[in-house]
Amino acid sequence: MPPNYSNIPVGFDPYTLIRVDEGRPRQEDGLASPDEVDRTLRRMVGVGLNQLISAYSAMLSGLSPYAAATPSPEVAEAAAVKKLQETVLAQQEWAARVKKQPAPYATVLQVRDDAIVVNIAGRSVEVGKPRELEVAFGATVRTSAETCAILDVVKDPPDAGEITTVTRVLDKRRAEIERAGVSRCVNYAGELAEGDRVVLDAGGAVVIANLGKPPNDYAYARPTGVTWDDVGGLADAKRVLREAIEAPVKHAHIYARRGKKPLRGVLLYGPSGCGKTMLGKAAATALAELHGASSGGAFLYCKGPEILNQYVGTSEANVRRLFATARDHRKQHGYPAVLFLDEADAILGARGDHGFGLERTIVPQFLSEMDGLDESGALVLIATNRPEQLDPAIVRDGRIDRRVKVTRPTREDAVSIFGRLLASVPLAKRAARELFADKYAVRPGVPLSAAVSGAMIAGIVDRATSRAMAREIDGGDGDVTDEDLASSVGDVCREAASIRLEDDIRLPHGHAGNPSAN
Repeated sequence: MPPNYSNIPVGFDPYTLIRVDEGRPRQEDGLASPDEVDRTLRRMVGVGLNQLISAYSAMLSGLSPYAAATPSPEVAEAAAVKKLQETVLAQQEWAARVKKQPAPYATVLQVRDDAIVVNIAGRSVEVGKPRELEVAFGATVRTSAETCAILDVVKDPPDAGEITTVTRVLDKRRAEIERAGVSRCVNYAGELAEGDRVVLDAGGAVVIANLGKPPNDYAYARPTGVTWDDVGGLADAKRVLREAIEAPVKHAHIYARRGKKPLRGVLLYGPSGCGKTMLGKAAATALAELHGASSGGAFLYCKGPEILNQYVGTSEANVRRLFATARDHRKQHGYPAVLFLDEADAILGARGDHGFGLERTIVPQFLSEMDGLDESGALVLIATNRPEQLDPAIVRDGRIDRRVKVTRPTREDAVSIFGRLLASVPLAKRAARELFADKYAVRPGVPLSAAVSGAMIAGIVDRATSRAMAREIDGGDGDVTDEDLASSVGDVCREAASIRLEDDIRLPHGHAGNPSAN
């Protein structure tokens, strides 16, 4: 029995006419499948064109309640045929898109005279060279899923992929990278340098984008602005560092005649806040001034815990990156950098059965990098307040040539530090006398002077300055006075008495016992 088209709802789009089955409209939310179109058209042949025209005329008359007359059979017939043709063409186009074979993307590895080698999903495939298509090395092309033949060149290829770092440039076409701890050789086009971050294609064989050097988290981009004169006291430490930095440059002919090599590393150990970092900044400034350059970028500062990472191999990669930055500075500026590693005991602890075993991989990596530095690669300064915890291989001669203890400031050193901060020598002397007075004690038998540090002196001056500023805001005198400094010393003493001091505080002469035992 032929389908009944008289039940088509008013306003029903004739585009879905083929979806009528047994007088009931089927789903109206999309196009029919090619099989449905075929079956429906076969049934329509049996229905007859007159019934089709009648149904379409009924629809046209119902499109508007104000329709005055029914279209003529000829008009309705032409409209129905045209609409049916459009529907069939749309279904054929949709079916062609569905049946279209996928076209995998590939990266060109090599262009020969008669063939092209492409990388498809990690496989190297040789295909014929297209006649009327220019294909260059490194280009992304669309290929046939059946024959792998090149169909066309992708003008705007996707540049997403794995990001890795170039460890070495082999030649103009090949570079070495490291992925998951394994070195691999990849192809590239254009400019590439060691240390560049690159994006690999899906097969991991070709560099498709160069992201350049990663941001340097260790180098000071600006000059440090610290000179030897800015470091109060610490005469022995400054003398050793000057020997390590200035002597090989100023007296190069003597070093060459004696066959003496410059110092490679210096260990700075002592209490926190006593000027170890200041010494490193002053060393960087001295190096730059010797070579007539700015110290910007010459000071590489890194704290030991910053190198640690939870992922396997990342901590070691951070160590390599730190030393690679020092070597790059030497190549670009012509003079070595100062590599300052603070809190070194966090990563360079003695290797053994205790702990989590991180030192078993980080320490060897650090040793390898230090041994790989040439005579002018960098001056390595290692700072710690726990020197006994460092691995013996780190601090041996040939790697760390000098070991300098950075002591707490004496009274004379305190006068020098106060003088630089207050810009008044008389006031500095009175402030130092107040700080070293016997009336201030952090615990019984231990005066405040036993725990003094450069950071503590700077904090006292900052507190005194805040008091003077508050007084100036209220309309009074804004100069720092002896009373401001004395009150600040008293505040610092009370706070120091409430916290645990370090074991290496300087005891007064003749005092016995461990002050931290209380």
